[in-house]
Amino acid sequence: MMREEAVRIKLNVDGCSKGNLGVAGAGGVIRDHLGAWIGGFARNFSICSLVNAELWAVYVGLQLAWDRGFRKVDLKSDFKVVVVLINKDSVRVDRKYEYCQSGVWTTSGCV
Repeated sequence: MMREEAVRIKLNVDGCSKGNLGVAGAGGVIRDHLGAWIGGFARNFSICSLVNAELWAVYVGLQLAWDRGFRKVDLKSDFKVVVVLINKDSVRVDRKYEYCQSGVWTTSGCV
């Protein structure tokens, strides 16, 4: 058996809110390299935006993975804005972006 620090896992997260500023929640699932369930979470948050809900999902999911000893995590999110925020060194706060209501993104935007 390999030590957990050496195992690469997949973390899928999703956040949601009722309206762009509303009651929010988040959930996620951790699976091993074969797709077997390792763990998951669901959280209810107070009032926040869609971006904040998704960022909370990322935070809680990464904390869960870290607490279980996993250090190699493939993080998956369906919210392009959050993916861009995580992958950029700096982001303009006033940047205009389109919210994706369907949750499905293509290279041209929302589907």
